[in-house]
Amino acid sequence: MQENNFIPANYTDAGKIMGTFSIRNALEALVCVVPIVFLVMMLPVFAMLTRLMIALVLAVPIGGFTLLGVHDESMLQFFQTWLQWRRNRGKLFYRG
Repeated sequence: MQENNFIPANYTDAGKIMGTFSIRNALEALVCVVPIVFLVMMLPVFAMLTRLMIALVLAVPIGGFTLLGVHDESMLQFFQTWLQWRRNRGKLFYRG
């Protein structure tokens, strides 16, 4: 007799935070966002609320973009691939 094995719906959620973001992307987002927020909070010329707003305006887009990544790659992997492509691309010269 043949047994049926069912794959649970959350099978692919392993190794992810909240089932969506990979651990690598989350760590890269923290590494990108925490120094920015820390530097903005150290600005003595602005009031606390203004510093908080500046930190949020900078941190949320950077953190979100880093969490999502590019083409299912983390930002660091994408930049490495892009730099490798920039170094190895062919150059066309027009001699007319």
